[in-house]
Amino acid sequence: MKAPQKPISLGDITVCEGSEIPFLEVEPKDGILINWYDDENNLLVEDSSRYLPESEGTYYAVATLENANCAASERTAIIFK
Repeated sequence: MKAPQKPISLGDITVCEGSEIPFLEVEPKDGILINWYDDENNLLVEDSSRYLPESEGTYYAVATLENANCAASERTAIIFK
């Protein structure tokens, strides 16, 4: 079974102080689940193409094949500041 390709980022996010925090998002392909991790590789959210961060930092989206334990070898980094 071939590992999925890393998800496509919909862009890094920069907000001004006092602005509402937007979701970080990636574009998954059909049959792909997205899991979100922080810099320390802690799982934050499973099976979601978007994540709402609580603080600034770099977050990672990892593609995993649906119904299989096969993750992409590369992560997609999205920076929120």
